Amino acid sequence: PGMKAIGYREWFSGCSAEGRSAGDVRGRIKADSRAYAKKQYTYMRSIPSAELLPFDGSEEAVLHAAEKIRDFFLLHLT
Repeated sequence: PGMKAIGYREWFSGCSAEGRSAGDVRGRIKADSRAYAKKQYTYMRSIPSAELLPFDGSEEAVLHAAEKIRDFFLLHLT
């Protein structure tokens, strides 16, 4: 399973291919990562009870996400 993860597949098939640079392989890894994230996002939107949180990497966004997670566990596990 590990060799099928994003990055391994591209790196090992890309390195053995003629004429592909490390930059080309990195580009393929980035593109495949974005495609996988898009599939995850699409799947999560199909779950009616899922709440998707906007995230910009800021400390405020992290604290907001942590608060939402805490509230979820308090509601469902107590």
